[in-house]
Amino acid sequence: MNIRNLLLLMILVGSIPAAAADADAVLGVWRTAGDDPAEITLVRDGDQLHGSITRLLEPRFPADDETHPGQIKVDRENPDPALRTRQVEGMEIVWGFSWDPRDERWEGGTIYDPESGNTYRCYIVMRDDGTLKVRGYIGFALLGRTEVWTHVAD
Repeated sequence: MNIRNLLLLMILVGSIPAAAADADAVLGVWRTAGDDPAEITLVRDGDQLHGSITRLLEPRFPADDETHPGQIKVDRENPDPALRTRQVEGMEIVWGFSWDPRDERWEGGTIYDPESGNTYRCYIVMRDDGTLKVRGYIGFALLGRTEVWTHVAD
């Protein structure tokens, strides 16, 4: 092996941990945006990314709610009637994501919105400012909604 090939190999091998570090930058606790924020914990299971609601900032329905006044929030909008009584806090809502080093994002996964009962295809990108861009969509990524999640300090 000549010197040029050896240097090229060292550069390539040296860049692998950086790509893995970028993938793991999304791990941890994130606060969602919107009127009813929650904290989502993102974890890796092998090469897959998953996430659960670990804390609701408002864990109960409002006192004037028509169906569940003042009660612990449940998944009442779920299309499966058997799941409508499960608590929202603790639910897995992000699953099946794989890291794409070319696009530097987690993609191919699914995100569930317990407020609407809808499930969307999704991708997640760490932005330069340290926030997460979470893009949920149906069909094409152009037809969807983006939320920005902020990191919760450890």
